[in-house]
Amino acid sequence: INVDLHEYYSLMYQALNKAMVPSNTAHLDTTFKCLHRMLMRGDIPRNRQLAFCKRLAKVSVGVPPYGALACLHTLNTVKNKNPAVNELLENQDNTTNEVGSYDDSLEDPDNANADTAAVWETLLHLKSYHPYLNKYTSTCFLGDKMPAVLARVPPHELLQQYDSSEGGFNPPLSLEAKPGKKEARRREIMRKIKFQNLREDDEEREIQKQEKKKAAKKEKKMSAADTKMPGFGKLFREEKLFHLRTRLVKMQAFLNAFKK
Repeated sequence: INVDLHEYYSLMYQALNKAMVPSNTAHLDTTFKCLHRMLMRGDIPRNRQLAFCKRLAKVSVGVPPYGALACLHTLNTVKNKNPAVNELLENQDNTTNEVGSYDDSLEDPDNANADTAAVWETLLHLKSYHPYLNKYTSTCFLGDKMPAVLARVPPHELLQQYDSSEGGFNPPLSLEAKPGKKEARRREIMRKIKFQNLREDDEEREIQKQEKKKAAKKEKKMSAADTKMPGFGKLFREEKLFHLRTRLVKMQAFLNAFKK
């Protein structure tokens, strides 16, 4: 059954403007689920697709960062499927053709003349405080094409992953402030000093290790010499005992003479 979906697309095109109202951010998940199914069809007229992409770029400026991510991801997904969307990125400013210029106030996306528009709004996200939003913009719109892993993620899942509607930041912000130039210089000097101390400790340990090896080697040689000359050690001990006995006898004679 062939059904003309033009009316549904027109209603969705108009409803996208209402997504920028703060009270409607709770419905962003459902909105992007519908958009993903509607814009990934292969039978959408070129002007309609371009108009939706331009409208998404506009809406991305008025929604929270997680909503802007979903807008840019939807736009980028459509761009990868339909190269004609690149015209919106190549136009430096709104231009005019024989029909006229882009008119955002029209309710019908087919007649908005979106092929003369430029999605300049995407460049604003390069200065976003959200770390992933500015990275996504620079990678997917100013750099290479979208990574294959990211291309398989639907926009509503990216929205859910970075949703911060319940408060806080997603991803969480780091509490550690970036060091200034003086602090960075001080840390670099301390790192070098620490490295030098570790190096000196290693050298000292190596010297001690070598000395222990030499001592062990010397002791081993002496033990080997004793093994080769077993009588030498015995004679040395006997001579020492003889001298000791002689001294004891002399001391005993001295004590006896002292008593008398």
